[in-house]
Amino acid sequence: MKNPFHYGGVVSGDAFCNRMKELEDRPLSSQEEQLAASLPVETVALIDQELLANVQTQFRKVAMVIALAMENPQLEEIGLPDVYFARRIRRLVEDGKLISVGDTKRMRACEVRIG
Repeated sequence: MKNPFHYGGVVSGDAFCNRMKELEDRPLSSQEEQLAASLPVETVALIDQELLANVQTQFRKVAMVIALAMENPQLEEIGLPDVYFARRIRRLVEDGKLISVGDTKRMRACEVRIG
């Protein structure tokens, strides 16, 4: 019987779903930093509120939480990248509002839940 888990050498070894070697989230560009710095306090609060609304009592991938939050039309029109939302997640973890497992600097390799 042929091995059903053989990928023909296309994806194997370190290239196959190795979350430990996944790169850290990219930094914000200078233009994105300027946009983030110019955000009103109310907008930052809305972003945090939307992120918290998409976190559950069980762990959920940070990338999923961010994707769901970014679907909010109010936030979508601002044009902030996902890495800004990841920065806000890290802040919510630091403030004790979220509990994290994994590396918070790699949104696809981290999970959060309500703290």
